[in-house]
Amino acid sequence: MRGAATRPARHGRAGSRPALALCDEAVALFASCGDRRGEDRARFLRRALLPYANPA
Repeated sequence: MRGAATRPARHGRAGSRPALALCDEAVALFASCGDRRGEDRARFLRRALLPYANPA
C-alpha cells in the first residue's frame, strides 16, 4: 500500500505537461479535419487538465 500512496506525489504533475501537449495536438488534428466537436472536446479536456499542470 505504501507504493500506491507515494505514486501520485512522484507522477501526478510530471505527466500533465505531456498531456497538455497531446491535447494541443488533438486540437490541431481535429481542426485540420474540420471536426468541430472533436476540437471542442480536446479544448475542454485541456482546460480540465490545467489545474494539475500549475505548481502547487
